[in-house]
Amino acid sequence: MNLEIPKWQQKEINQCIQYLRTRDPGQPARLIEVQVVSDKTIKEQMEQMLRAIPKEDTNYIAIVYALSSRPLMEKLTSLREFPYNRVFFHGELLLCPLDNVMVPLHELCTTEEVDEILEKYSIHREQLPKIPPWDPIVRWMGWQKGDIIRITRVCGGTYYRMVF
Repeated sequence: MNLEIPKWQQKEINQCIQYLRTRDPGQPARLIEVQVVSDKTIKEQMEQMLRAIPKEDTNYIAIVYALSSRPLMEKLTSLREFPYNRVFFHGELLLCPLDNVMVPLHELCTTEEVDEILEKYSIHREQLPKIPPWDPIVRWMGWQKGDIIRITRVCGGTYYRMVF
């Protein structure tokens, strides 16, 4: 890789990668590292990155090393079928959002809980408030489109969101 990562950052990144690879109890995800060449246009950088990401296999974590990840991330949010919970930019791995005291508890609802919520509020699944697939917690937890998330704040409020 031609992007120079300081050793202290690489240590943090490695710890986060280890967590992400083993978050599923089954087979550990394989690691794909993509070095994006920064002297190309954003479109060329996107194409280079997307070529490196598997289409069928979903048991992977891809780490994208890019000097400027913001333009790439903005482009990615416009793609409908992008595996947001499998692709991370190296800068996102410096801090784990799950360890932040300001982030409320996020939990995946069971099927029974979802049925209770829908019945309690007399609504359909699609009427639940939405949470985007590029939300940091959704990505870190590996949740998919259609999952219902319970968010519990320290003040005691409980909210439900559906990944769209």
